[in-house]
Amino acid sequence: MLQQEKEFGAWGLSKLLIRNVIVAVIVGLTGAASFLYFELRESHKEQERLTKEILVCEKRATESVERFKNEQLSIYQRIIAEQKEVAQEMEKMTKRVRRLK
Repeated sequence: MLQQEKEFGAWGLSKLLIRNVIVAVIVGLTGAASFLYFELRESHKEQERLTKEILVCEKRATESVERFKNEQLSIYQRIIAEQKEVAQEMEKMTKRVRRLK
């Protein structure tokens, strides 16, 4: 330790200055770690909020797709029923025409 003190003394650095520099470095690193911790925590909260928002949007999209699918199916079933009615009417008309001949 005496050797280091002599080297620092040769550079014009006192014990007090070295101690203050070390304390400043430790305080700076602690401050940086605290800042990063709080930034990470806020980022995590924001990520959770966005994830929840995405889930709500996905649920709405799924509900919309189901609703549109059901509407399409309903329309398709109505068209088929109408086609059957038209086919029956055509068959009746065809029979009437044949009778008239």
